[in-house]
Amino acid sequence: GQAGADIANQERAADVAAADAAWLKGSLDIGNRFERDGDYATFDKRVSGETQALRDEIAKGIRDPQTQQAWLQQTELKRISLIDAVKDRGSALSADNDRSKLTESITSLAELIADPTTPQVIRDAARANIDQQLTVAAGSALLTPSQADALRRTGFEVANENLAINRVKVDILTDPQRALTRLGIPAAGD
Repeated sequence: GQAGADIANQERAADVAAADAAWLKGSLDIGNRFERDGDYATFDKRVSGETQALRDEIAKGIRDPQTQQAWLQQTELKRISLIDAVKDRGSALSADNDRSKLTESITSLAELIADPTTPQVIRDAARANIDQQLTVAAGSALLTPSQADALRRTGFEVANENLAINRVKVDILTDPQRALTRLGIPAAGD
């Protein structure tokens, strides 16, 4: 009778409490592991498999089939939420990595532009390449407009300023008098 029902209810409550605790711990472990994982291209597939295996393993500890089924359904929403969070983190990491690569590329091209020994045709090609990269990145939403403007400044304005500075440095080293004349600085004794 009633005593048997009470025991069954207590077992169900204890099983669900243990399952909830195990899910919480396991899902936190999974989330933390992916937080430190650099292979974000495979996050989606791996997190889905890991959370499903965790959920299914924990569910085996729930003795009552109806309670187990209810727990599985309730936990599926939590599992999907965890998968989405890990996927979002992977997407953010991927975008950060892509922005870093783009910044490195533009910085490298800007250094090429700023080198006074670079032929003008190469310098023009580097400028066109920077412009093309920024156009593609802005069109793909990899960069915000302000990020694109900052990289454009690095790619063009800073490169041109550095080119001018570097040209003056070369003049100072190779023909100091010419450098003074070009800068409008009178020679000693003038």
